[in-house]
Amino acid sequence: MKNISAALLLLLLGSQAQAAVINVGGACSLQDAIRSANNDNATGGCTTGSGNDSIITPDTYPVVIIESLPTINSDMTISTQTENGLLVIDGINQHRIFNVFGQNTELTLTLSLIHI
Repeated sequence: MKNISAALLLLLLGSQAQAAVINVGGACSLQDAIRSANNDNATGGCTTGSGNDSIITPDTYPVVIIESLPTINSDMTISTQTENGLLVIDGINQHRIFNVFGQNTELTLTLSLIHI
């Protein structure tokens, strides 16, 4: 019985460490993708986040924000589908693009192929 309990515990702990891939587009906006990654739950039309998530945008995905993006408070990577893509985020000189905050923790944010 101890072996079964230990195996089940390891299985449960191992499943919590897996990261989610959250694809932006359609009903899933960049704002909602960040919220899903932060809160590890589904927001808007986005996949549920889990751990150190990867937010993937279409290769040509311009974002003009009319309000600041949500504060990033968990580990995540934001990138385009392929290395030929470019995500353009424009705050129209009025809005903060990214705010990163890790309370009493270290936080890793990786940005790839993004023009701000």
